[in-house]
Amino acid sequence: MLTSMGKITGMKRASLLIAMVCCLAGPGAAQQGHLGLGGLPADTDSICAIPVYTGGYLNSGFQAGDTVPGFTLYDINGDSLDLGVMLSGKPALLVAGSYTCPVFRGKIPALNDMALQYGSMLHIVVIYTVEAHPVVDPSPYSGTVWVPSSNYSDSVLFEQAKTYGARRQVADSMLKRETINVPVLIDGPCNEWWTNFGPAPNNAYLVRTDGTVAAKHAWYHKAPDNMYCDIDSLLGTSSGKCSTFGNNGVFSYTLDLDSVATGMPGQTLAVNGMLRNLSSTENTVIDVIKKQVVIPAGWSTALCGDVCYAPTVDSVRITLSPSDSLPFIFYFYTDQVSDSGYVRVLFRNAFIPGNRKRQGFYAYTNTALGVAFADGGAGVKVFPVPVKDRLYIRNGVADYWRIITIRGATMLDGQEKSSEIDVGLLAPGMYILELAIGHSRITRKFLVTD
Repeated sequence: MLTSMGKITGMKRASLLIAMVCCLAGPGAAQQGHLGLGGLPADTDSICAIPVYTGGYLNSGFQAGDTVPGFTLYDINGDSLDLGVMLSGKPALLVAGSYTCPVFRGKIPALNDMALQYGSMLHIVVIYTVEAHPVVDPSPYSGTVWVPSSNYSDSVLFEQAKTYGARRQVADSMLKRETINVPVLIDGPCNEWWTNFGPAPNNAYLVRTDGTVAAKHAWYHKAPDNMYCDIDSLLGTSSGKCSTFGNNGVFSYTLDLDSVATGMPGQTLAVNGMLRNLSSTENTVIDVIKKQVVIPAGWSTALCGDVCYAPTVDSVRITLSPSDSLPFIFYFYTDQVSDSGYVRVLFRNAFIPGNRKRQGFYAYTNTALGVAFADGGAGVKVFPVPVKDRLYIRNGVADYWRIITIRGATMLDGQEKSSEIDVGLLAPGMYILELAIGHSRITRKFLVTD
């Protein structure tokens, strides 16, 4: 039930707020205080500092059996929705949302379907919180800039909001692009909901009319959890969608570009890829393990999937539901000295031994790399990377070429036109290929392996 509090001023607004807060003390309402904002925030209200959180989403916030606090939050139009009022009529499903979280975007169809399935028996609300993967700004779940490749392909590129009005505008942009058939409320300037209900990009709470948690999902409706099962159990319904899947799905892991990340010393370097469950009827359970780590003493690395894990975590287990996909990024945290490192990672199906992939991730830092790749020739590619013997040039024929080390020493060059280069005599390591094609000077990095 929406109340147009954004259009009410003065004494009427104050009286209505008091009346709504009082609803929390009545039968069937949450009993543990109130997170209320005290009124509709101004668009100019600054967003409070957002701490970095790299812990487990299941352990944060409230647990099954806990009583949640009440809250009054507002939608993009300034209309309010109060948890106490909701719970006085029927249970509520509260889902955290962030447009820059690709997992949340992938769950929008499930939200709409549950609204259709349980609309007369259950309130479903999205609370729009902090940006999970903003551009420019660090992710609150890693402390580094972490923009999944799907955000680029979907054009979901937003900075972390600095004001309440900016957060409201991002939510408005989401609602204009996506069809979301449930109310979307905006978390307060000091991230009141996100802080109390747990820092997570897409957690979910199924709350009984007495304010207690019937079910808590670290990720809303993500395998192995099934929200249809939890709702059917609470309401005594049979949706026909409380499906339990086996774990016999197979997965794939593909890189977005190549396995090599380069940059300036001190930068955080990332190699981006995607995990996919190729089965439409079975879960797939994937163990991700750092098998060989060869990095400088001042570096560290991190596995980043549904969570960006701490550098000390060397293995994680990920479950993907049928036909699901998940961006998976490997991070190198480098120091101020030019150097290189690599890590070999094993992706292993926990239930199907033959379904596995070994992937090498490589990183190189050097002050020269800050400008080495700033020129044109975006369509020109070199492959394969890494390479053992012969390097090929795609979408161009070089009039002149030169191979140098990352420290600038020339190793090979050629004056003849060429679209392939024999690199079999080069020692394993990182190199830079300089190409002259027409009037363009083009540089490309590549790695030679043994």
